[in-house]
Amino acid sequence: MILVIFSVSTLAVVAILMNDENPPANDLQAQVPQISLNASAQTDHIQLTWNRISKDNEIGLIRFKIYRAYDGQDFILVASVDLNQTSYADHSVARYRTCLYRVEAVQSQEFLESRGSNFVNVGNDSGFISLGTRASDPPRDLVGRPSDGKVALSWNLPLVDGGHWITSFSIYRGTSPDNLCFIRNTTMDPDEFVNDFYDEGLTNNVTYFYAVRADNSIRESNRSDMASVTPLPGPQISISRLSPETEYDHQLLRVDWNISKEQLPLVTTFKLYLFQGAPPEPGPHLIGVYNSSLASSFLVDLKSPHQSGILYMVVEYQGQNISYSDPFPAAISAPVDAPIGGGWSDLLILVPLFVGVLVAAIILMRSLIAR
Repeated sequence: MILVIFSVSTLAVVAILMNDENPPANDLQAQVPQISLNASAQTDHIQLTWNRISKDNEIGLIRFKIYRAYDGQDFILVASVDLNQTSYADHSVARYRTCLYRVEAVQSQEFLESRGSNFVNVGNDSGFISLGTRASDPPRDLVGRPSDGKVALSWNLPLVDGGHWITSFSIYRGTSPDNLCFIRNTTMDPDEFVNDFYDEGLTNNVTYFYAVRADNSIRESNRSDMASVTPLPGPQISISRLSPETEYDHQLLRVDWNISKEQLPLVTTFKLYLFQGAPPEPGPHLIGVYNSSLASSFLVDLKSPHQSGILYMVVEYQGQNISYSDPFPAAISAPVDAPIGGGWSDLLILVPLFVGVLVAAIILMRSLIAR
């Protein structure tokens, strides 16, 4: 009896351990034959073609869904077609925009219930294709962030890339809006989304004018709207964390800052912002507003949903001029795992093991006492 109970418990635990350590792969995905998806540009549409899946290998699949993305990430549903179909003409694609296609297969209800998956990827992406080619539209929303002797520029990608990936940006600068000169070309990696530039070695209190062009393999775009920026001395800040590292719902910071005595009489206000990315992106969180005559030190308690970001001290001068401090990263630590590393999955393994051993030990002790 003891051996039976112990064996059953042990087998149950071993089964759970094996299941946890070696989770089954997506059996359905492994069995589905991969198709080759191709896309070609026609006069007024994109033509998609792929090979047929045989009846013996459909594995519960009932139809195809076709998706398209202009940025390679945010896919939208274009069409749903029969599983026997091997081509589709997309007349809804926008001209002069690079796009990517993907085909997924929908499972029947019985497979949904047993497999718990809605779609199965049955082929590779089509590769990037476009309907027509030309120069891209200009970059959008060019903004400059001034600081001490430098300017940080940022912009958004054009909505229309001209049918080819944008490969670089050309930056123009001048002290007059009518006389901008080329200063730098920045390489654009489509996977990295490079859309910023730091222009250093500038003279404070001088207004600079900027514009940016986008370059694809066809030619250079028109210039973006112009941005004017005046570098000014920014505050020097130092930040230290006062709350323990084990406190995950907030972090208490001490912020100290200073600015030159010559500039201080011109300052009206200090403001502390938390940006989710590098400013001047939209949506900064204003942490606090501080009068220039007050002590240059204060406490900041960052709480959720401010999970992470970049802290900047912004100094406002007379005449509505501003300057930024250097950035300071701020991140609230994520909670650690449960004491048992795997959480619930580990508990499901250890509890049966403990119960099995305990029951076996009790029965064994009773057997020995009875003797």
